[in-house]
Amino acid sequence: MSNYIDIIPVLLEGLDITITVLIGSAIFGYLIAFLAGFGRLSKNFIIRNFTAVYIEIFRGTSLVVQLFWFFYVLPGLLGIQLSAYLIGVIVIGMNYGAYMSEVVRGSILAVSSGQTEAATALNMSRFQRMRFVILPQAIRMMLPEFGNYLIQMLKATSLVSIISLSDITYVGLLYRDANISEGVAVFTMLLVMYFIIALPLIGLTRWLERWASKGVATE
Repeated sequence: MSNYIDIIPVLLEGLDITITVLIGSAIFGYLIAFLAGFGRLSKNFIIRNFTAVYIEIFRGTSLVVQLFWFFYVLPGLLGIQLSAYLIGVIVIGMNYGAYMSEVVRGSILAVSSGQTEAATALNMSRFQRMRFVILPQAIRMMLPEFGNYLIQMLKATSLVSIISLSDITYVGLLYRDANISEGVAVFTMLLVMYFIIALPLIGLTRWLERWASKGVATE
């Protein structure tokens, strides 16, 4: 048991990286989700198809490969040098933003057509219909899925260790390499640490599900 206790301070050294990458990638991912979601609904052929290509690329390729590509290939290919932290935030955000954009698109399309017709009858512009009628109802439907993806993004932060970011997985692996006999203890404590971090996110997701289920306007 003392081995397990000794590992805790080691893992806590990487906690700030894990949390900051999660917060940064979540903010960026949600922003991308709305931009890409609206892009897929755009009447502009170029915007709609450009967005579709982005979504399919990031959904159709591995997050690990994307991290390696941005970290190792992009600097040599385009001469763009970004910090490992920024790459972690950008890649995780763009990856999950691609998935969440479909949540945005689907939720907007799921709003009853009667709501749009009623807003049109009130002489609202397309922007006003979206802002005051459709989007508030759609966001209510999006929130539970957004909560689930937030938990997924937390688990994805463990992958930033492959680009040398000192998150809890990275420091845990370093400790394991220096103490081979304690591998089981290290991975057990990593499991516990991620679960503890995820607990408030799980609670938030369940609350959002209950709140969203209280009612969305229907025909």
